[in-house]
Amino acid sequence: MLHLLQSAGWPIWPLLIAAVIAIAIVVERAWSLQCRKVIPRGLLPRVALGTVVGMIEIFGSQGTTGMSGDPQQLAHGISVALYNTAFGLIVAVPSMIFYRHYRAKVDALAMEMALQARGLIDLIHGEEQT
Repeated sequence: MLHLLQSAGWPIWPLLIAAVIAIAIVVERAWSLQCRKVIPRGLLPRVALGTVVGMIEIFGSQGTTGMSGDPQQLAHGISVALYNTAFGLIVAVPSMIFYRHYRAKVDALAMEMALQARGLIDLIHGEEQT
């Protein structure tokens, strides 16, 4: 194997590095995008977005007799809803920023790869490179 690598010359080393990086990316994506990790069982009941739980506590504190509920319990329910809403925004906003950034980057890379592939096809067929 080493003899084969030596016979290929120096250009093989960047290709081997690229292959190792590509394999690492494939393994990382396969690991990260497992369904049980992205959408675990029982996600919705566990999340129940916190805000919903807070709102339930708010209205539950009012009881069946209207607005005669405990003001402290009402305040607690509102605080639970607001804390969970704030935390959800703290997670969601940066996540969306990075998601959009990387999606745009992938789109740009795919476009560049397509252009490069077209240039290679033209080169192979002896046409002028665009």
